[in-house]
Amino acid sequence: SVPTRRSAARRAPPGGVAGAEAFAEAACDALDPLAPRSYSITSVADDPASPRVLRIVISALWYVQDRVGGNDGAEPAAEPAAGDGDEGGNGGGQRVLHRGVCSTFLTSAAARMQFVPLRIVEAEGFRLPAEPAAQPLVFVALGSGAAPMFAFLEQLARARRDGALLGGVDVTLVWGLREPAHLHLEDELLRYVDALG
Repeated sequence: SVPTRRSAARRAPPGGVAGAEAFAEAACDALDPLAPRSYSITSVADDPASPRVLRIVISALWYVQDRVGGNDGAEPAAEPAAGDGDEGGNGGGQRVLHRGVCSTFLTSAAARMQFVPLRIVEAEGFRLPAEPAAQPLVFVALGSGAAPMFAFLEQLARARRDGALLGGVDVTLVWGLREPAHLHLEDELLRYVDALG
């Protein structure tokens, strides 16, 4: 796992608060800068119901791994409770809980209603066709990659509701998930089925 100032301070040698802070600062400075993360926007632009809301879908990453033995012992973990430490709970400290850096930060920031700076980059050409009812639409995505597909479905449902889209729309969503329990947006999908049927 990537060290933070707090976790580095926990492991710091004796030396008081100043020594711990200096150690944490040096540990963080030694890390390579993280690459920017990109997430697709799920909300639709200019939504009159919530014009200042930007919605994204995040799949929080975590897994438990044996401290020794390389990657052979990696296995998915149950969702860790907020504030869980890095050590596994087997008493011997031989299993380590790893969390995704950015997904963990964003999910915890959302829980605290914390301000997060971002930069919006428009994906040129990645949009619905001008006449979406003129041909069948097939959306294919894995995991949280379905985020922009939900924006497309919302855009189609809104156009149908406002009378800009007459008749039915032939839409197929192929969404790959590891297990049925990961289908967290099923109610929203069923709403789109009713709206576009």
